[in-house]
Amino acid sequence: MDKKFKKLADRNEGILEIVNSLVESWSYDLTKRKPGIAYTTPDGNPVTDLDLACYLSSLVMKRAVVNLPAYKGARAKSRTEGEVIVSSANRHGRTIELRSNQKVWSFGVCVEDANVMTADDVGRPRTFMIQGIDGKWHDGWKTIEIVPQGLDKEVFEALCGKDRKMRFDYFIHPLRWTSVFSKNFRLAKFAADTRIPDQLRHIKAEIKRLEEDLKIPKKVYPKTTSDPGAKEKVWAYESFIDGVDLTGEYTVYASTHDGLNEARGDKRRLEQLQKALRFHIRASEYSWWKQVTKGVAKDKYIEFVKGEEPGDLPKPAWAKDKDWEFGYKPKPRGSAWARMEMEPGIHYRWRAMQKTETVAKDS
Repeated sequence: MDKKFKKLADRNEGILEIVNSLVESWSYDLTKRKPGIAYTTPDGNPVTDLDLACYLSSLVMKRAVVNLPAYKGARAKSRTEGEVIVSSANRHGRTIELRSNQKVWSFGVCVEDANVMTADDVGRPRTFMIQGIDGKWHDGWKTIEIVPQGLDKEVFEALCGKDRKMRFDYFIHPLRWTSVFSKNFRLAKFAADTRIPDQLRHIKAEIKRLEEDLKIPKKVYPKTTSDPGAKEKVWAYESFIDGVDLTGEYTVYASTHDGLNEARGDKRRLEQLQKALRFHIRASEYSWWKQVTKGVAKDKYIEFVKGEEPGDLPKPAWAKDKDWEFGYKPKPRGSAWARMEMEPGIHYRWRAMQKTETVAKDS
C-alpha cells in the first residue's frame, strides 16, 4: 500500500501535511490554462472554453468581491432569528470558498453576504447555487459582476464580448473525468470521506468532554425556520474507496483551556480542508458522470441502479487494462454498485440512485 495511504489510515499519524498538499495539487491554477473562444452565439457574443469553476476559484483565492444583481434560490427559504436581509437584489460580498453537494450535482460559491445584517454586525456566509441539483445551470441567476484585477482582468479582457460580459458554456470542465482514475483522487477521496470524518468525530467528542470538565456554558444559537418546500426527484451519485482500513487510536487533548482551544482550532482546520477536497472530488465525479451517461437515455439510468452496464464506459489510456465490475454488492441484500480495482487491493466503488430533494415551491 502507498505510504500516504498508510499514513492517512493510521490514527496515530498527523495528516495536515498530506491533506494540505492534496488540496494544493487539486487547486485550479489559471496561470497554467490557455482559455480561448469555443464558439460565437448567433448574436455575435463569444463563449469561452474555460470552466467557470476555474475562474471563480481564482477570485476566491483573492477573496475578491462579487455581486449577483438578481438571485433566486433553489431551496426553500430559511430565516434566522435576529438576521435581516436588507435587499434581495445585488447580493454582494467577499468570496469565501466553492462548495459542493455530496449526493446531487449542485455546486455553488459561498460569499460573505453584505445584504444580511444583525443588530450589531453586517455580513453572513451564504452559499449561492451556480449549478443546480440536476447538474444543469441553476436558472436563479444570470450574471455575476466583478471588478477583475491582475490575471483575472487579462483573461476577462481576452474573452469578453463587446457588451463586457464573459460567457461560459459549463461550470465543470468536461475533460476532468479522467482524474477519477488518478492516485491523488483516491487519496483525496479517502482523506475527505473516511479519515477526516473519523477524526472530526473524535475531536467533537473531545470538545464536548472538555467543555463539560471546564464548565463552559453551552452556546445558544438563534433559531432558524424554513418555508414549506416542494419535493423533486433527481439522480444522485455516491462513492467510496474500499480496501483501506483505519487503525490506531487518536490522542486526547489536555483538560485545560489551551487544550480546548487546540481542539477547536483542529476542528476548524479539518472542516475547511474537507470542504476544499470534497469540492474537487465532486467536480471530477460530475465530469465522470457526464461521460458515463453520454448518449444514454434517462430511462436507461435504472440499469445503473440494477448494477448493469448500459454500454462500454470510458477509460483513459493508462487504465485500459482495468475493467469495471458491475452488480457488486457489499451486503447480500444491499444495493448494487460498480467498482474497479485501481491499485492492488484498493477499489473505487460507485452507484447511482434517485434521491428526493426539497426545493422551493416555485423553483
